[in-house]
This record gives sequence, C-alpha cells and structure tokens, in this order.
Amino acid sequence: MKVGDLVKRKAKEYDAWCIQQNGINGPGLIIKIENGNKARNSTKILTLYYARSERISTIAETIVEIVSESR
Repeated sequence: MKVGDLVKRKAKEYDAWCIQQNGINGPGLIIKIENGNKARNSTKILTLYYARSERISTIAETIVEIVSESR
C-alpha cells in the first residue's frame, strides 16, 4: 500500500459494523503512512481521508483492503 491508494475496511458478511462503516464513509484515500512503533515488522498505521463523510481517520493497515491503486 502507498499514499494515494483507495482502501476500505475488510468486512466479513457477518460483521455488520464494518459493512455499515464502509457504507457511511465509502472508500478512504491514504494520505499518510506511519510505523506503529519502532520495530521494523510493526503494523503500519494509515491516515485516511473519507470524501463521502469528510472525515480523517487512522486505521491499521492489516484491517483494510485496496479498492484502487494509485499510479
């Protein structure tokens, strides 16, 4: 994943909250990527901009999936 990609929460068919959040916010645009801590293999933290809801939020890289890659 890189800055400029569009992502959404990974959601199982039984995970109503994630499905609802994907519906409310739509896909998020990655605007910043940071390491979770100083360890090399730590989970990356993504800062996302949701155009539909006009929100900025942070989320772990492991719980999102790419919808569209930037060039």
